[in-house]
Amino acid sequence: MLLCARKTRRRVFGALLLAAAVAGAQEVEELHVPFSNPEYQVGDWTSFTTFRYVNSLAIGNRYVYFATTGGVTRYNLFSNAWDSPWTVSDGLPGLNVTAVAYDADTDMIWCATETAVSYRDPTSRQWRNFYLEDFGLAGLAPIVSIGVGTDAIFLEGENGALIRADKYGGGLEPAEPADLQGSLRWFGARAKKIKRFPLFHMSQGYFFDTEGIIRDFRLRDYPVTCAAEDPWSQLWLGTWGISVGRADLRLARLDLLPVGPWQPEVRALAEDGNEMWMGGLEDDDGDGAITVWNRRDNSWTYLQARYVAEVPSDRVLSIAADGPVIWFGTDLGLVAYDRGHERWRTFEAPRYLDDDIVYDVLVDSGWVVAATGRGVSEIRVFPRRKGKKDSVAVRRLDSGNLSNVAVYDLEKTENLLWAATSEGLYVFDRAEKRGGYVIDSRGPMGAPVSAVGRAGDTLWVASWKTVYAYDMRKRVWLPPPLGRTDLGARIYRISGNDQAVWFATEQGVYKFDRLRQRWRHFAVEDGLIGSHVYTVLLEGDYVWFGTNRGITRFYWNSPYRAD
Repeated sequence: MLLCARKTRRRVFGALLLAAAVAGAQEVEELHVPFSNPEYQVGDWTSFTTFRYVNSLAIGNRYVYFATTGGVTRYNLFSNAWDSPWTVSDGLPGLNVTAVAYDADTDMIWCATETAVSYRDPTSRQWRNFYLEDFGLAGLAPIVSIGVGTDAIFLEGENGALIRADKYGGGLEPAEPADLQGSLRWFGARAKKIKRFPLFHMSQGYFFDTEGIIRDFRLRDYPVTCAAEDPWSQLWLGTWGISVGRADLRLARLDLLPVGPWQPEVRALAEDGNEMWMGGLEDDDGDGAITVWNRRDNSWTYLQARYVAEVPSDRVLSIAADGPVIWFGTDLGLVAYDRGHERWRTFEAPRYLDDDIVYDVLVDSGWVVAATGRGVSEIRVFPRRKGKKDSVAVRRLDSGNLSNVAVYDLEKTENLLWAATSEGLYVFDRAEKRGGYVIDSRGPMGAPVSAVGRAGDTLWVASWKTVYAYDMRKRVWLPPPLGRTDLGARIYRISGNDQAVWFATEQGVYKFDRLRQRWRHFAVEDGLIGSHVYTVLLEGDYVWFGTNRGITRFYWNSPYRAD
């Protein structure tokens, strides 16, 4: 492997990566699967997306179920906590669930999406899907009401058309209003409505309007879309935009119960003990936030740049945890959040960076290394005594070779710092304080590099759609099936260990099994919530993926399955 200096500068590749991210965030996958994937057990795939928009709710014996635009969320009435949601990862045919119902006789959950009617078998815990078009009923969608009777399940479309389903999971058939006989319990649009709500007291700057509107101190309104009372004098509310509320009717107090990332598109993930941080591009309404998930108490918190003067953007491309400080690479600079002091600070170009777009961040020996659109900057903050400002040291890494070069990804191995750049693979030796571009015909010579990651003694490099593998111990580029493999999809991030290497791509996830020396592709049909996968985070026997439709956790190291 040879190193050399390069003078040609290109930034087009970075623009293409961002454009692909935006395009991917706007796509919605619709499946046509009859039931949950039998290759996996319940819990192998779990996904979270934006659940802030609630269509309807149903109160069961153990849970309150919410039909949202991201799937079905469920709140445990006895543990007073959110349980895992149900999404396409669990077998639902789509994300937007228009209605949900609970049948106390069978303990079945029924729901409707934009294309199908589904029920969950309480014994197998599997979903069964009936597609409306398969029964000649496609024109009846969307279904907005579900009625549970003693002998049948009735579903009503927005246009008033009716469908009858067998109570124990049979097929679908058209129905007439005359068929609605006997005792029916309706959920969704036909459920009993509250004309005027009690006056509830709220905290954290929220106010409740008895007309059924939650208003925050920024004068944003979130209308109540559905409501139902449980046996313990609690009124459950679904809202359009701020998730779920639980009101104590005796104390007249309303508390919000947020769940899931703020926006569906997640480009960056970082775990720090019990906390998981995530960020990405804003949603279709231009509304974005940094999401913090405390997995100890299962609480979700959102941090929005528009309400923090020190933060210019919450369009997050990368996240790195450094003790009490969380670092965010955004499109408008490097942002630091000191959790202990609840203090924000932004490092922008030209004072601290050569470019405001920060594609990747990593912490190395006290220095924060930022990969930007025009090179690599290193920042170190030295805290001062109380009442005085911190001092900041800044240095540019090899400005001769990296000046005006877009750097997309970073990886450190002992004394070496590797960089995926628009000019190729770059490496800097900190011990010798010199660096250059890797020139080897067996590697990604002269081609833009989008991602770099280490797994054991192997360095994995992605050039557009092709994967290269470099044996750092032997200092040689490896042949197929490891190296020089075309995955046929743009590669955004790489993460691995001694057992497997994971590649986040625009067409799902690719895994290379290092023990069996074979490749495996995972898609939405397997359990991913979105097909555009932007980041990978390994966490023991589990691996997390940030996608265009939310985050997915996969139990990859299951002892009963060999993927």
